[in-house]
Amino acid sequence: MTWKWITQYLFLLRQAIKKAILSNLGIAVVSKLSVEHEVKKGTLLFKEFNSRKRRSIYLIYHPNRKLSPMQKRIIELIQVSWSKGDKIKSI
Repeated sequence: MTWKWITQYLFLLRQAIKKAILSNLGIAVVSKLSVEHEVKKGTLLFKEFNSRKRRSIYLIYHPNRKLSPMQKRIIELIQVSWSKGDKIKSI
């Protein structure tokens, strides 16, 4: 495995995740940088996890998607796991 192959694979993987979300197939947790363009265009919505981690991550979903009870529960579980003053900001 080469570094070039890894970076190409990761790019394709990120694109596949975004395509699935844009097709309204679910939700995903990704880095802010990987969806910045789509968020600015309004084609993806996000919830930012404020954590003490060194990196910001977002839970993304299609603007027309109504979150299922299970998806809402996943968000709640993440909030609980980071409950020491950390919250999820909603846009």
